[in-house]
Amino acid sequence: MPSLVASHIEAGSKITMSLIAKCRMLSLIAIASLSAGFLAFISGAHSADQGISGLQTNQSYVDKLKGKSGVDLANPLSVFRSILTSLPKTVKVYPTENYYYFSFYDRGIRYGGNIRLAIDGLAKREIYFTYFPSATLQHPDGERHRLVLNASNGVDVKRITDLSWNVSAFGKTVRFNLNDLSKVRPPRGLMRKQETFIGAVFDESGLIFFLLFDKAKANFLYILDETVDVPEQFSGSEADASFQL
Repeated sequence: MPSLVASHIEAGSKITMSLIAKCRMLSLIAIASLSAGFLAFISGAHSADQGISGLQTNQSYVDKLKGKSGVDLANPLSVFRSILTSLPKTVKVYPTENYYYFSFYDRGIRYGGNIRLAIDGLAKREIYFTYFPSATLQHPDGERHRLVLNASNGVDVKRITDLSWNVSAFGKTVRFNLNDLSKVRPPRGLMRKQETFIGAVFDESGLIFFLLFDKAKANFLYILDETVDVPEQFSGSEADASFQL
C-alpha cells in the first residue's frame, strides 16, 4: 500500500513538473511575442517619424545676412549666371503664369526675383529675368533690374515638350518643367448654372484655385480647390463662423 501511494505521488510529481515546464515555455513564448510586438511598434513609430519639414534656424538666417554674393548686382547677366549655375539640373515651375521665383541675400539685404518662361517669349526662344532688393522704409520701391535672355546674350532656350524647356548658358543646362493643370477640374456640384469653368490657377503660395466666370454678373471668381491638400490654415470669422479667413 505504501508503495502504491508512493507511485501515485511520483506520477503526480511528474505531471506537475510537466505542467510547470509547459507553463514556463508558454510564458517564454508570450514574452517573446510581446517583445517582438513592442519592438515592431517602436520600429514602426520610429520609421513613421520622418522629422520636421522645411526646418529653418536663426543661425542659417544670420549666416545668410552676413554673406556677400561676390557678384556685380548692377550687372543683370552676371546675376543670372550666378542664379542659373546654382540651380539643380531639373526644376519645377509651379505658378500658372510660369514665374520661377527666387531670393538671395547680399550684405544684409534680401533680393527677390524671377525667371519667367512666358508662352509668347518661349515661342521666340527667349525668357525674362528680373531681380530687385526688398522694399524698405528708406527705399519703398527697390530698383528693378530686367533682362531679356536669348541667343543674343548667349542663352539658348530649347523646347523639349510644351511643358518642358531647357535653358542653357555658361556651360550649364537647366530643365524647367512647367506645371500641368490640364486635368484639374472642379468637383461635381461646385459650379452654378450661370458659371463657366475657365481653368485651374496654381498660386505661388501653393494654393490651387478654380477660375470661374459668372455670366449672369459678368465677373470672375476664384474658388479654392479643396479636393487636394491645402497648405494653409483658416479660422472662422467672428461675424460668420462658416466664413473662413
